[in-house]
Formats: sequence, C-alpha cells, structure tokens
Amino acid sequence: MQQHTTTTSMPPFPPPQTFNILPQIYDLITRLPSSTIPSTIPPHNLPSTTTPIDPKDLLQAAVPIKLKIQRAKATTSALPDVDRTIEEQTDEMRELERRIERLKGVVADLGRRAGAGEQDREEVGAHANEDGNVKEESQAMMMMEGIEQSRGTT
Repeated sequence: MQQHTTTTSMPPFPPPQTFNILPQIYDLITRLPSSTIPSTIPPHNLPSTTTPIDPKDLLQAAVPIKLKIQRAKATTSALPDVDRTIEEQTDEMRELERRIERLKGVVADLGRRAGAGEQDREEVGAHANEDGNVKEESQAMMMMEGIEQSRGTT
C-alpha cells in the first residue's frame, strides 16, 4: 500500500459554478423552436433575452458548454488524491482512526498521571511506543514535560 500524507496547504476547492452546466443547457434547449423541444421540458416562463436558435446551429451554440465541461474535468483531475482508489482511502482512514484512539489513550494516561502527581517518564514513553512509533513517543514526552513545567517542576 502506498503511504499518502496529508498536507496543510491544500488548494482551494473550485467554486460550484465550475460544475454547474444545467442552466446553460436549459437555456440552449429553450432557444430551440417549439417543435424540436421534447414535451417533457416545461415551457420557459422567464423573459428570454436571447434569440431563438436554428437546430442546425445547435452544435456551434453548445461549444461554450463543452468547454466548461472540459475545464471542470481538468479541475477535478487536478484535485489532490483524485487518483487514489476507495480502498486506499479507506485503509488510510482506518489507520488514522487507530492512531487517534492510540493518542487519546496516551493523553488520558498523561492526564491521570498528572492528576496523581506521577512523573515516571519511562512508563509514559513505553505506553506511547507500543506500536514502535517514535514520533508519538516524543510527543508524549513533550506533553509530560509541559505538564511538569506548568506544575513548576523540572
């Protein structure tokens, strides 16, 4: 499994207008003569500011919509991790949930130790390092040092 890390500086999500093509399609269809519009489409009740379009010009009139669809596809392809499978994302979420639970345990243990006045650094380090994660152990040690400093002991 490929490890993906999340970055704190994600690009902004594109505005909804990037993907909203239905009004343009509706406007284009309503510009067609009445005999060419399927009966399932309700009549256009808004005042039209555009002129009717000849069916032979429909392809040319649809070019802006096609371009908007192409831009939306390109925008979607540029989003981070869009190439990852659902299985990869699910695996990462499970791993992150396990890490959260492990860290909650470390924090709860630190709270109990701080409340009881215990200052046994080796036990805290051993608890945080159950899965061999050195980074979590150092985070737990830093938290213990912060608690000790706030209590005025070093």
